[in-house]
Amino acid sequence: MKAAFGRVNITPKDYKGRTLAGYTPIPLCSGKLDDIFASVFLFEDKKEYLILITADFLKLPIAFTNYIKFKINEIFDIPPKNVLIHATHTHKSFDQGGEFQFSGGWAGVMKGVMFGAYYADDKYNVWITSKLLTLLQGLKKNLRKCKIAWKKQTIEDDLIINRR
Repeated sequence: MKAAFGRVNITPKDYKGRTLAGYTPIPLCSGKLDDIFASVFLFEDKKEYLILITADFLKLPIAFTNYIKFKINEIFDIPPKNVLIHATHTHKSFDQGGEFQFSGGWAGVMKGVMFGAYYADDKYNVWITSKLLTLLQGLKKNLRKCKIAWKKQTIEDDLIINRR
């Protein structure tokens, strides 16, 4: 088995004024403390690939993740079922799904849930995808032999509590 790992900065140059995700009332970005990133893990075994992508967003719309998978399949011939994409669920990043585009507190968020996809920033999504594809191309060239192992162990019974 071979593996490679990398990450890419996905902070847009025009971050000021963008809608932040996960809050009501809905704030606009007024500055930057840290950049946001996407990380890619690439695994290869007997010419079969598995890709794990994580991005610093509250959540990712299915249309966006499907677009990323389509482009990976188109360029690298890796089937969409071999690409897993998820968000880190940070509230310190941008609204990728349009849920937080409308004012009005809870009612505005519900309007965004129903109609938000129409307000997605497609230019930003295409730009992120191109950065991921460039990173993935470099990772394919830098695959290294590895061994993967795991172990189940209890660290502390009350360390993590599901509050729901």
